[in-house]
Amino acid sequence: MLRQEKGLIIKLDMENAFDRVSHPYLMAVLQKLGFSREIVKVIQACISIPRITPLINGRPSDFFQTTRGLRQGCPLSPFLYIIMAETLRRALENQRKERNITRIRIEKGVKTINHSFFADETLLLGVVSTIITRRFKKVLDDFLQVSGGLSNNTKSRIYGWNTPPRTMQRISQILDILVQEKWTHFFYLGLPISKENMKT
Repeated sequence: MLRQEKGLIIKLDMENAFDRVSHPYLMAVLQKLGFSREIVKVIQACISIPRITPLINGRPSDFFQTTRGLRQGCPLSPFLYIIMAETLRRALENQRKERNITRIRIEKGVKTINHSFFADETLLLGVVSTIITRRFKKVLDDFLQVSGGLSNNTKSRIYGWNTPPRTMQRISQILDILVQEKWTHFFYLGLPISKENMKT
């Protein structure tokens, strides 16, 4: 249940999260976070020049080199995306510390937050304000530009409560994301986020 009297949640859908990652940017982030040069070279080899062999009628064919990416289901893919997304987390945290982007309270006894990440599941949270919305957009746009990422705005949604519809429409225009009207709850990581106490 959301304890804030009124607030704003932006649920982002990151399109093909890892496939779109800028490799030079990812390598720079790994080095900045203190990964050794040897580890960075190994990771770069894994994601930049992978060789695969598909199964044809149950038998492996000849190897060929792909242009980028990892094999489907490789656990390295979400792990590296999480590391790269750490730069977005830090940018949002810096904005919070400078009090440019405010936070909201999700539940009693839980500290206030302005974002939540899990792999490519992203929530941005704040008070209802066009100024705050523009600051969220600036941080997000900067991250997407340098990282090579892309937000799928058609699948993303804005959730607000106790807010005039006109204000929500202005926020929707700033972000180019639709407002979810007349909502009671939505799902994040398979769990319902609700405006009110849920009966079940």
